[in-house]
Amino acid sequence: MFLYYIEEIKNRSYFIFITWVSTIIISYTYKEKLLFLCLKPALQYFKTESFYFISTDITEIFSTYIELSYFVTSQMILIKILYHILIFISPGLYEFEYKKLVNIIVLSFSFFIFFFYLLNNLLLPLCWKFFLSFQDSSSYSINFFFEAKVNEFLTFYLQFYKFCVMCNCLFVSIFIGLDFLKLKNRRFFLKVRKKCYFGFLLLATFLTPPDIISQIIFVTIFIMLFEVLIIFKFFSKIINKVTN
Repeated sequence: MFLYYIEEIKNRSYFIFITWVSTIIISYTYKEKLLFLCLKPALQYFKTESFYFISTDITEIFSTYIELSYFVTSQMILIKILYHILIFISPGLYEFEYKKLVNIIVLSFSFFIFFFYLLNNLLLPLCWKFFLSFQDSSSYSINFFFEAKVNEFLTFYLQFYKFCVMCNCLFVSIFIGLDFLKLKNRRFFLKVRKKCYFGFLLLATFLTPPDIISQIIFVTIFIMLFEVLIIFKFFSKIINKVTN
């Protein structure tokens, strides 16, 4: 039986490796389109008809495309690994454990889609609008003209993506914490809601540009998600009691 599991792990590792190789080849093949998708949220804030990058190193463009391809591949492989882990351990789980694990994975993926959409359609445009405003508001005959380096832009985008993943992990952790806490501890958790709100304010400060409007928008979104999670856990517990 032990050798059977070892063989299954070897087969799954082989499939993951094949997926990794094929994904990185495909990602590099469509590297320009991937870079355009990263740049798309900012295009509306450039006055020129065509936007361009500058390069100060002969290998900079190639290394940037490699980094972008590796980044996309690593995200796809992570999803593939989580899928194989779930399939591998599912025969040893109880039905309620399997359902709970699937719910956590679905919730985590839903939060990721939400924050990724928020990143590309709200956060990045706000950042570009704020920082590029200094170029248009120059005074004393001092003119500024922005010329982006491709590697610096990719680093900028990946940093915000990491913040997006961090927000995803935070709210999934809150969901798991509400699930495992007892009723007494849950009431205590609700009493420290103000501290959670203050933490959301700090998170929004790190995420958004130093603009009060942007911070208010993101704090409101975080608080609404937090309250929705609490309401969801409350009603799900009531439904479980009724059905049992």
